[in-house]
Amino acid sequence: MSNSAFHLLQTGTDPADAEALVARLLDLNGSEQVRVELQLDTDSHAATRYFDLARIAQVQMEYVVPPEHAELIESLLVVDDRPRTGVPGADGVDLWVLPTDTKALEQLGELAPMPVSVHLYYRSARDFDWDVVSRIGESERAAVQWTDCWWRPVPEAGLPGDSKHAGVMLSVNSSGQWELIPAPPGFRLYVETREGTDGLARWLGAQVQRPILPE
Repeated sequence: MSNSAFHLLQTGTDPADAEALVARLLDLNGSEQVRVELQLDTDSHAATRYFDLARIAQVQMEYVVPPEHAELIESLLVVDDRPRTGVPGADGVDLWVLPTDTKALEQLGELAPMPVSVHLYYRSARDFDWDVVSRIGESERAAVQWTDCWWRPVPEAGLPGDSKHAGVMLSVNSSGQWELIPAPPGFRLYVETREGTDGLARWLGAQVQRPILPE
């Protein structure tokens, strides 16, 4: 989010460690409307592992389709309010596909693997299952963000509350946040605050016994 700052609290390789710290940070949050968004960079064959999550989350997939196959895939998409024409790019045609596009997905599965960005949107943090993190392979990269949090005011420390710039971010096999810059296998866990509120970030870190780490 614009004007947000992400403060690194933990790195590691065991998703259970990340899960435990996220739970402790969310305990400090005062909102009951926390949502979760996940973006995963993978390939078209591996992406099928995530189709079953459509039962608990909104799933969208952005394929980079070779130009010679794009017109056929476009013709197989379910007719709805989505654009049916992909956007040409440097590496192929960017095309949004949903789990309901069964004919298009069947055809895509017969082609050579191609890059896919999988997007999952959970209406409630209660619907999020950490199993999705354990599914992530070493060659894949992902970002998980818990949004719509509220960091309560801390009057005794002179810290105002914030609900606009409040959240938790987990990067997997990536050194960035949404940029998903390739990195060695492992995770990086951040707490989100408004830019210029390092004091709040340090206070939140202290409550979970975690200092702010250098990037």
